[in-house]
Amino acid sequence: MLTFVSAIRYCGEKPRHTPVGLSLKASRLPQAGGITSALGLYVAPFDNIYLWKTNRFEVYTFLPNKEWHPFEPTVQGGECCFVRTGREVNWVCVFSINTQ
Repeated sequence: MLTFVSAIRYCGEKPRHTPVGLSLKASRLPQAGGITSALGLYVAPFDNIYLWKTNRFEVYTFLPNKEWHPFEPTVQGGECCFVRTGREVNWVCVFSINTQ
């Protein structure tokens, strides 16, 4: 068995600017999860996330009722995605370690 161990130097909140239009983004942390629920990307109605899956992009749209169509996109640690937004936002990652 091979085990990799590393340290992440990271404290508190670190915003990542997301401009209007299409941009390539990734979480600052190698963390997997739902793009809004776990990773904290703020999106507005009709903003899109594009994830590359095998040989095509899958498109996810955030709707006015605060739901995703077809469902909330999930990214893996280190995976990037294209984000199309209608206004500038900051992607704020909040990281903490539960020591219990």
